[in-house]
Amino acid sequence: MSDHNSRYYRAYLECHQVSRRGLLRGLLRGAERAQVVDEKLPRQAIRPPHAAPEALFLQRCDGCGLCQQACQQCVIEVVDGRAQLNLDYGACNGCDQCLLACTTAALSKASYAADTGFRPNFARCQNELGTSCAMCAHCCPTKAVTLDDDLFPTVDDSKCIGCGVCRQTCPFNRISPEPLIASDKR
Repeated sequence: MSDHNSRYYRAYLECHQVSRRGLLRGLLRGAERAQVVDEKLPRQAIRPPHAAPEALFLQRCDGCGLCQQACQQCVIEVVDGRAQLNLDYGACNGCDQCLLACTTAALSKASYAADTGFRPNFARCQNELGTSCAMCAHCCPTKAVTLDDDLFPTVDDSKCIGCGVCRQTCPFNRISPEPLIASDKR
């Protein structure tokens, strides 16, 4: 270290001394400001695949829009400064381009499942009225949708990733997304 630098730091430390008490006070003040991540916070919206748990996602996602620009299916939108999936006119194909574009670790393949945290709700299915449609079961990429004996669709939560393909293939537009509450896979 040059003589000039050492004189500068010596003079600086003579005027700005940090006591142990001041050091601890500064560390504790920082800990008080840190937000506690609530692992049980339910999803507020359909998040992109491999999203962090909701509380952590809300902290990490800065709404930069890089995932939205990278999405080949154009189903990611930034609403209120956070990324979410809009499955009204498309479905997620799991290409992971959003994941590669994310710079804040709000999306991470190594840490979080591809599950969006939402499941299809078949309560208004036309098969209740006697039709014999099976499009949702045939088009499901993970084979999570099956038909029972009455041709009513059911979803296997352990296989479903909430991509929205079943919703897009329904010719009657009768499938709606609902949050997965029973067992959060994140």
